[in-house]
Amino acid sequence: MSTAFFDPRYFFRVAQALGMPGQPEENRRTAVTRAYYACFHVGRQWLERGGRWHAGTTNAHQEVISELRRRNRWHLGTRLDTLRQLREHADYTLEAPLEEEHVRDALSAATEFLRILGGG
Repeated sequence: MSTAFFDPRYFFRVAQALGMPGQPEENRRTAVTRAYYACFHVGRQWLERGGRWHAGTTNAHQEVISELRRRNRWHLGTRLDTLRQLREHADYTLEAPLEEEHVRDALSAATEFLRILGGG
């Protein structure tokens, strides 16, 4: 794994700040997205450590989820998949509001994911 210039855990700090209760919807949507990307990148780096596995560029998001499950980290794969679904809702379902409950769910899943991988 190459050393990253930017630590993806900073995305989670942004998510926490923007996901505070009472934030406007644009902040809630951004919080969910940043929480997902923090976990995706930390998970990808964790999997690619040692250089024996690479997510590649095609379907990298699903590849990370699948590889976590293949390595008997089913709980991490499930959390990341849940975060991905919440991110897709935040990014693409603009005709329906993103409730604070969605943000709480995303931040909770991301907190646990990062804690388990030593990134939170």
